[in-house]
Amino acid sequence: MRLVRRLAPGLAFAFVAACTASNAPTPTPEPVVPSPTASPSASAAPPIPAELSGEWTTEIHEDTWKLTLQAGGSYLVQLQRGAVSHRGAISVDGNTLDFYGGDPCSGRGSYDWSTDGETLTFRLIGEDECPGRATVLDGYTYTRPD
Repeated sequence: MRLVRRLAPGLAFAFVAACTASNAPTPTPEPVVPSPTASPSASAAPPIPAELSGEWTTEIHEDTWKLTLQAGGSYLVQLQRGAVSHRGAISVDGNTLDFYGGDPCSGRGSYDWSTDGETLTFRLIGEDECPGRATVLDGYTYTRPD
């Protein structure tokens, strides 16, 4: 009975009913598949502007970093040689680009962005909850690879 008290009221009823049922076969429950966590602002956010979408690169401490911004609302930051640094979701509101819900950190970081021809520059707004992301975005200028 201790187990029944721990279950939610609806589940407790189902548990007791199943335990007292006759030898009738019990249906196999459908597996519960968790839905991905989305930001409330992301669901209402329009796709990122075409001028941001695509691949960008920059040099940081003699390493080439690649930033991929996908029109569907995701991003990937990685060393050019392949090691992934960060990945997650993005949304744009004017000149503010929000990064969130990612790996290795799901926290949010907001950046002011600007483009000039084939260059893209970020400036951190406030603090990024994922400091490692700021080390490859804040103040750096990315260019379109050739």
